[in-house]
Amino acid sequence: MHHLPKKDQMRSRLPFALTALAFVAASGGLTACPIERATYVYSTDRHVTATFADLGVVKGWMSPLALGVHLGPSKASYWFLFDHGSARRTALISTTDVHAAGWRPPAPDGGVRPLGETSYLSWDGDRRVRQAIPLPGDRAPRFLLLPELEELLWYRATPRVGLAQGLFTYAACRQ
Repeated sequence: MHHLPKKDQMRSRLPFALTALAFVAASGGLTACPIERATYVYSTDRHVTATFADLGVVKGWMSPLALGVHLGPSKASYWFLFDHGSARRTALISTTDVHAAGWRPPAPDGGVRPLGETSYLSWDGDRRVRQAIPLPGDRAPRFLLLPELEELLWYRATPRVGLAQGLFTYAACRQ
């Protein structure tokens, strides 16, 4: 016959349970950070980060979010808008600086695309790829992968940027 623990035994386990929960949260297993406040660090260069910006309504685009890749010491940033055509993958379409005065989004089927486009993959600790385009308020994923980013920065950026292949890992929730 199984007996429930006494109140004293339960109280003695509470600090351990809270410590374990804090560890899981700190390791990224649990994050309640909305995607538009998440900061990511690149696995092969800790000076390269990624953030999301909520642009409000972006006419012709499926999400009001833009993804920025920031190159640390050079202070260069590259911005992308989300697209999801007939393919099963989510695409990122390069755009000019979304924070520049007078910025306007390119037309979904054309316009200035400084780096072209790349694929976008995101997933959590459960290793399930998220299929949906991110929207403001969505829970920040644990990992982001832009598979062609290294090629875009080497062949399309001016000046060229040499970056080893890697992925972005959730690092912090901005206030």
